[in-house]
Amino acid sequence: MTTAKTDLRVTADGFSFLECPRWHEGMLWVSDIYSDRVLAIGEAGSVKTIVVVPGGPGGLGWLPDGSLIVVATRQRRIMRSGPGGLSVHADLSNIGVVEYPLNDMWVDADGRCYVGEFGVDIHAWINENFPRVAIEGIGGLGKIGVPEGFVFVMERDGRVSQAVQGFRFPN
Repeated sequence: MTTAKTDLRVTADGFSFLECPRWHEGMLWVSDIYSDRVLAIGEAGSVKTIVVVPGGPGGLGWLPDGSLIVVATRQRRIMRSGPGGLSVHADLSNIGVVEYPLNDMWVDADGRCYVGEFGVDIHAWINENFPRVAIEGIGGLGKIGVPEGFVFVMERDGRVSQAVQGFRFPN
């Protein structure tokens, strides 16, 4: 077996917590959730703040007209970025059995949005279960049942419904 050598290099740094990466228009777009920013990172390391999303940005997508939409995780909304700033594209704050933060999103070619929710208060779950890691190692967390969440679908006409149930932390 031959092992290929890969030279690794840091392209950009100084972020808080990057999530939901997407390759778009020759750049890596990410949500830096704890700084509330959506960033576009160029291959040479240039970093551009695209938009600030209060409440923590999550999933990213583009509508058929090219408009950027971003999940506002703690607000449970899908925001649309435009020349005038952010506007609410869809409000999911009153949808779901329990209202946990939203997470990642996928937008299909027709502009339908599929958005997952955590399904758990992740910080409380980690605090409750993390002592197990000290005893069993990180693999111990795999033995613990993670609560199930939902995936919601937003149709092009704005209707939002629960699409699927039973995923664990859908991304």
